[in-house]
Amino acid sequence: SKEESGDVGSRHYVDNLDRARDGMRTYLNVDMLGCGANARSSLQLIAQRDHAEFARRAAATANRWTKMHVRLDEHDSCFWSTDTGPFCDVGDAALAISNADGSECWQRIHSDQDTIDLLQPEAFVEATRATLAMVLDEACPAALSGP
Repeated sequence: SKEESGDVGSRHYVDNLDRARDGMRTYLNVDMLGCGANARSSLQLIAQRDHAEFARRAAATANRWTKMHVRLDEHDSCFWSTDTGPFCDVGDAALAISNADGSECWQRIHSDQDTIDLLQPEAFVEATRATLAMVLDEACPAALSGP
């Protein structure tokens, strides 16, 4: 798609977003959740160092709410230009969330080989749980009073 080769969709969205009305502060790019044989063990949260405090808080929240280990990878710049670049350009925190085990998943992403049989349902559930916890903690911290 044009999105992957030139951030067309993300750029259009950011360029047309009414920031004052919509109040957007964070972009979460959720990609390749539950993919591959080793996806059950960990979740990767990728963030730019400009938003390290927020990313560390998000990773800690995710670690409390999932059976997976959530690993935070911080980068000096915006890391995935295709999806996150336009959001980074305007100063939003952009987090990429994945638990693909690498090899087979990333080689197939956004191709005709990116098929449902790669999905590990248990890993997908845990990754989704961690993602939702991060969103809830940012939007309504009181909602996460446990576990």
